Amino acid sequence: MGRKAYLARLALGRSALEPPEDSETFTAARAGEWTSALHAPGESAPSETEANASSQPPPHGVQLYDRRGHPFNPWARRFSRRLRDAQNDILSVIGVTERKTPVNQEFFTGSLESPHVGRQVEEEDDVGWKVGLTADIDYQLISWWIHALTNRLLVFFPTENISFVEVVRLHRLAMGMHSFMFAGLPSFMLGHLMSPEILTSLALDYLDREIWARVSSRRRREAYVRYRFIFAVGIEVFLNLFVLPLRVHSILQILGFAPDSFWLLPPPRSWLPFCGDSLIQWNADIRHMIPFFMFRPISSLVHQYLFKSFRPSILGPTEAPRFRRSSSQRLAASITSAPIIELPHEETTLTPFFNRLFCFLGWGRPLRSHRSTAPHFQPLLRRRETWSINQPIHSGHDTAVGAEQIPPEASIEPTAQASIEPVMPHLERVHTSATLGDGSPFDRDHDRSSDATIRVSSIGPDGAVNLEIGLPEDTRYELAAAHGGHANDAAFGNGGVGDSFSEPASTGRRNDMDLYEAPHHISKLALEPTELLVNLTNVWVAGWLLMPVRVFVLRGLVRHVIKRPTLFGVDPTRAWALPTLLGSDASVLTSGFVTSGMKHVALASLVDVSLGLGYWLLEWSVVRFIGVSDFGWGTF
Repeated sequence: MGRKAYLARLALGRSALEPPEDSETFTAARAGEWTSALHAPGESAPSETEANASSQPPPHGVQLYDRRGHPFNPWARRFSRRLRDAQNDILSVIGVTERKTPVNQEFFTGSLESPHVGRQVEEEDDVGWKVGLTADIDYQLISWWIHALTNRLLVFFPTENISFVEVVRLHRLAMGMHSFMFAGLPSFMLGHLMSPEILTSLALDYLDREIWARVSSRRRREAYVRYRFIFAVGIEVFLNLFVLPLRVHSILQILGFAPDSFWLLPPPRSWLPFCGDSLIQWNADIRHMIPFFMFRPISSLVHQYLFKSFRPSILGPTEAPRFRRSSSQRLAASITSAPIIELPHEETTLTPFFNRLFCFLGWGRPLRSHRSTAPHFQPLLRRRETWSINQPIHSGHDTAVGAEQIPPEASIEPTAQASIEPVMPHLERVHTSATLGDGSPFDRDHDRSSDATIRVSSIGPDGAVNLEIGLPEDTRYELAAAHGGHANDAAFGNGGVGDSFSEPASTGRRNDMDLYEAPHHISKLALEPTELLVNLTNVWVAGWLLMPVRVFVLRGLVRHVIKRPTLFGVDPTRAWALPTLLGSDASVLTSGFVTSGMKHVALASLVDVSLGLGYWLLEWSVVRFIGVSDFGWGTF
């Protein structure tokens, strides 16, 4: 019993569960298409003699064998591969699986499977990571002095009769050149590298792996998942308390209270709770420190919200549209191509405002409007229709539904309008020798240039996926020539396809299917200028929005330092004399919010933006030079 299927496959060259194939399909028009299928996968191509012999169509009822002598059916093998591809396409579209590499690799400039191309891609990514890390460090070194000057101006605001240049000179003389340029930078960089958010995520990932690997009880696993947030909050609070001395010491050095030494870090006793130099004490008045504790979480939430607001509007390398020019490029619109599946951007309330701003500056383009609903069809369009691509579609003709011919008058049912779902028409195309081409290999699994292309247009709030179906160019132009209108009207229901559509859609803008995004690898080096511009814009906008909160936090910290100078290791005499040295008044230590001198803060912010844009232009020039000289950007 167990050898029946094996013997059937050995005798017939196919599965016992597959229907027999018609040998008459091996016609002279398809003589050269099954040449590549006559040798087993992984073997070398057949010789010229074997290719010439195999190019002839096989006689009726003759069993085919590969080079190893195994019987096989190339057509059944081809259909099996296409069935697997269709299943993988569906799983990829609905999000069950994610493709690691695009399927249409043969249309790349160079295949990613090539060792040379793979090494070049890895090298370009490595260079991009190095350039990004170097850019972050260099920008902090270049712009740290203006950030520190802005913080001092928010606390020690100067008088009205002092110019901005004079304020900069007074700060440099009062603090010294080293402290003016780099005060608080070592502590800040160390605290930035020990980010509580990143370390908490790493700790939770390690804890998750250990729990799922060592705990086999389902009840204990569910309890861990239920109370996982407690571990997350506890770990993050502990890490914030650990990084707190570094942040406080950095702020004190920036304001000029701490000793002006370049490499000085907080004393080790600052990390011991309930000690003389520690901020964590039972008898300490921490009311003025509470805003300082809460400023970082609030700032993190604002940065995340702003990033979601303007990141979709800034133009990146992956968003450059191109027109279709050949059948090879039309394959990029296939459902198997990952870049064509565009999910909606996560927009916020401020996204339209930032989108208009960046479009005005030339940093972006208008967001692409996604379709929220599928085209509306009249009830006479059935669940599934088969249209011949060579026969024009008119409302006066009978519509083929399965094996029956139903006239259009009999299909109009007003009582059933609410229960009929509008679906896109299913188009079947008969493959001929003209569609396959003379040089098309038989075994090309992903040659879908003559098939309809499918893409995800939008995903609704309820999780419904809206698909768009585009016809091949020859089919669309045949329908457009027969009925008038744009070539894409036949695919999207924009009128011009008989009377089957109730409301023609507007054809004022170019349809998204006229554009494609070539499936290629966007390296970290190419994305680095965009990422730097996004980070700079995020820092600037968040700094301006949080400036009142920052004034409140810094002034509360200063009042706490003046009240308990020994807790922070600050000299009281220097603390009271510091405002006068910086061109301000001693009353600022006890006054409320800033009442004057905001023009100096505005000028400092303008200098910060100018430094950032100049550094971004420098990095863009360096990245472009590296890409053109080392990786051949702009060449084929």
